[in-house]
Amino acid sequence: VNLLALPSNVRIVDPPPFSFPRPGGDTEPATPVKTFRLVIVLVFAGCAIGAAVRLFVPILAERSDRARKRAELKAANDETERRIAEIRRRRNEFETDPEYVEYTARCEGRAKPGETVFDFGGPEGPAATDQP
Repeated sequence: VNLLALPSNVRIVDPPPFSFPRPGGDTEPATPVKTFRLVIVLVFAGCAIGAAVRLFVPILAERSDRARKRAELKAANDETERRIAEIRRRRNEFETDPEYVEYTARCEGRAKPGETVFDFGGPEGPAATDQP
């Protein structure tokens, strides 16, 4: 008995070229026309992705530049608000504290009417700049 012998009604056929099954059960083998269409679709998709990248990269760079500039402007704004608060505090002290007004005037070298001012010429005083 020959075990490798096939019955007479069995035929050996070459398998069809491989293709991925498609939804709906279509397993038709790829043809040159279908392969060409697939290549065209892939090239078109690649061009579309490249165009999208080329379009959106500058927009993203501009967005990051704006965020950096916004942070710089916020820091400058915070500094300006701090200076305004200091000026308002000093103005309030001038309006409500007579001792602060006198202290500030004396620091600037001013005196009350009838007072005699003695300047011993410290490093910041006017006598330091006088030449004998």
